[in-house]
Amino acid sequence: MYKDVIQSLDSGLLPIIGLIAFCVAFTLIIVWAFTMKKEDRNAAKHIPLND
Repeated sequence: MYKDVIQSLDSGLLPIIGLIAFCVAFTLIIVWAFTMKKEDRNAAKHIPLND
C-alpha cells in the first residue's frame, strides 16, 4: 500500500537536487569547521560573551 502511494507521488527531480545540495553544503561546513585556525575558533567561541 505505502509503496503504491510513494510511486504515485512522482515528485520529479527537485527533491533529489535539494538533497544533494543539502549534503554538499553540510559537508563543506563540516570541512570548514575542522580546518579553522585555533585563534579563529577561540574568537568565534567567545562571540556571545563579548557584550
